[in-house]
Amino acid sequence: MERKIFLSLLMTGVVSVLLTAVVALTALFIFIENRVYNELQSDADIIIAALDSTEGMTLFDNIDEVDRCRITLISPEGQVLYDNYANVDGLGSHLNRPEIIGALEKGSSYGRHSSETFGEILYYYAIRLDDGNILRVSLSSDQSFTIFLGTAIMTLLISGGLIAVGIFLSSRLTMKITAPVRRLAANIGDDTLDDADDDIYPEFKPLVDKIRRQQLEIKRQLARVEKEKNRLATIINNMDEGLLLLDNSFNIIMLNESACRLLGSRLSRFECTGKPIAEVCPLDEVKSCIENADSINLTINGRHLQLHVNQVMASAEEVGRIGLILDITERSEIERIKQEFTANVSHELKTPLTSISGYAELIESGMATGDDIILFAGRIRRESARMLTLISDIIKLSQLDEESDHENFEPVDLHTICEECMDILDISAKRHNVSLSLEGETCELLASPSELTELVYNLIDNAIRYNRPGGKVSIKVESGMSGYPEGTIMLTVSDTGIGIAKEHTGRVFERFYRVDKSRSKETGGTGLGLAIVKHVAERHGAKLTLDSELNVGTTVRVIFYGNVSENP
Repeated sequence: MERKIFLSLLMTGVVSVLLTAVVALTALFIFIENRVYNELQSDADIIIAALDSTEGMTLFDNIDEVDRCRITLISPEGQVLYDNYANVDGLGSHLNRPEIIGALEKGSSYGRHSSETFGEILYYYAIRLDDGNILRVSLSSDQSFTIFLGTAIMTLLISGGLIAVGIFLSSRLTMKITAPVRRLAANIGDDTLDDADDDIYPEFKPLVDKIRRQQLEIKRQLARVEKEKNRLATIINNMDEGLLLLDNSFNIIMLNESACRLLGSRLSRFECTGKPIAEVCPLDEVKSCIENADSINLTINGRHLQLHVNQVMASAEEVGRIGLILDITERSEIERIKQEFTANVSHELKTPLTSISGYAELIESGMATGDDIILFAGRIRRESARMLTLISDIIKLSQLDEESDHENFEPVDLHTICEECMDILDISAKRHNVSLSLEGETCELLASPSELTELVYNLIDNAIRYNRPGGKVSIKVESGMSGYPEGTIMLTVSDTGIGIAKEHTGRVFERFYRVDKSRSKETGGTGLGLAIVKHVAERHGAKLTLDSELNVGTTVRVIFYGNVSENP
């Protein structure tokens, strides 16, 4: 814009100066030419007034006043009668000269053309005398040309100076004209645009208002985009699944923290960006999966993973690959536990059924008689009871595997449930020579009464079964503990039993897991008690902890964090 304004102003000035110079020089030329003609006419009048005859023309041969001009007398027939600069004998007819023709026709005439005699351009004035002869006075154009050239040079110098001044003024004027526009352009995108109203041209106000509205809209759009970008980045970076985006050369465009962790990279996600995927994860199966846009299962750092890779298309052209990494370790572990559970159930049921079948066969065949029949019948009853207990626990676990229905929860006093379970297990405790004690206060929480009873019953029952003769089982219900949120309730069941070795503490809550299988069978345990405890705790949003020392005892804590409907 500045360049166009500058050039426009400069061209206007230059054209104006040049036109002025041309007009001035043209006027000067016309003025000089008219002055020459006037001088020639004056000279002719002087000559006519002083001369009466042809012989009198010789009076002007050596007069300085007329040395500067050529005087020629020509007859009506075109013959040169006198010439003060040339010999008339060598001059031809002048009848065809324009000024002679004009003088014969109009009485007088002006002309300018090249002289055949002198070989230069001359100015001519011719007048018809009373006797019919024609007096012609002529002047060389050199003098007028010298005057014109000097004036033209001066005019051009002045014009050049004016053009130089015009360049300077055009530059300053351009800067002054465009200054508000430049300030306006500099303020676009800043909050100072509102302060520019007094510094801009009125013609620009509609444009400024429109720019201001667009600025506000752009800011709103950018804020929304930034918000969406941050929200999307937060979602992607907090995904448990790994997300991987590659270009056509399999260089990483973007990946989240989960992808870095699952692929076992020691680099951060920012350091991985731009690097080849083979540098971040050099496994051949990963490279092959990405190249073929396939899905595979693999194991990295002990984790079972699934990698799904698809092509990213844009306008029917592939622009990259996107990969999703799923951690299926827990799913694999669940499948393993289910398989073990099925095998354990089959094994646990097979043993008592085999015993029952064997004893029944002995009775049926008549091989058992008298007291043996009573003995075998008792064993059949015990094995049947064991089967019923096992089946009952399996049914309970199946029910607990279903989603928790908090609508069936109701206020329950945990202290009262502990008292009821102690009453039920009192006979078992006396049989094992174990003492029971309860501490605490009334603590109500929202829970399923039956499920909570199962939890407390199994904890106390386990503490009795795996205790020592003369041992103790201490139950404690408390609330308002230091360091816990308000409304937290803690159930603690401690025993002085055989304890659990460190290598087993992480698995005792698995189904059918027994630390000492022979002891479990002796005590009648099914291996499902602590699994039921774990499921009930999870359904009630409770945290389960276990502290145990071999041959010292075990302490199990169940921490209920307030209302389970608010802490699922």
